[in-house]
Amino acid sequence: MVPALVIAFVLGPPRLAGDRALGERGGMEAAFRPALVDYWRSRDPGQPPAVQRLVDYWFRWHLIKIGIAALMLIVLVALTVMLWRAFLRTDRRGAGRTAALVSAGVALPIAALFALVVLDANINTTAVPFPALFPFLVDGAAPDPVLAGVLEQARAQLTGSHLTGGYTPPALDDMVGEFARYHTVLAVVAAGTMVAFAGLAVVLWRRFARAARADRRTRGVLGWFGAVAVVAAVLTAVFVVANVTVALDPAPDLLALLNGSGDF
Repeated sequence: MVPALVIAFVLGPPRLAGDRALGERGGMEAAFRPALVDYWRSRDPGQPPAVQRLVDYWFRWHLIKIGIAALMLIVLVALTVMLWRAFLRTDRRGAGRTAALVSAGVALPIAALFALVVLDANINTTAVPFPALFPFLVDGAAPDPVLAGVLEQARAQLTGSHLTGGYTPPALDDMVGEFARYHTVLAVVAAGTMVAFAGLAVVLWRRFARAARADRRTRGVLGWFGAVAVVAAVLTAVFVVANVTVALDPAPDLLALLNGSGDF
């Protein structure tokens, strides 16, 4: 079932999100670049229909991915629990079976963590789709002269008048504001994940403390997953702080992204 979900995750959105032309290779890049140029030249603070069309499409694209990633996470967690329960029941003399269960029992939680990261990322992009389109401006083919000029103006604004009170195109105000909102939502989603990991760690370590000392297998499994939960909570906390920092001062990171050296 997991391989089928992986295939659905990759192939499903272009077929289910509608607007087949956008789902083709290079379709989003070809559509977003001129739409952003027109938005930049406009003095209208609202997103033009061409941009809104892409934002709506990207929302649907990632909403589909949320459903698939959530199902994948549920399946992987269920398989992990089943495998470790089987490991605890396995006869110690079955060395081959035990090794196979341990190997799969380690690989599946890693896959589940990856599915959780993917799920969180898609929840965030669905909540704030516009900034997730920005990489199409700098990735792929080199920008044409018109787009290159717009990007150069944006970079100048982000390092100069946008910070000092000069005129700012409404499009850039929208880009900066949405970029900040993107990282705010990302921090909130990650904070929820951090709390979940912390709660899981508490539960696992309490069970570890109550387990009989003679039951080394059970204590080993609980201790292993308890340690993983603690590490995951700490790493997620660092991620939360990083995104809060970007949300409070989004211009430098947006500038880095438009320079092709930044990331979400």
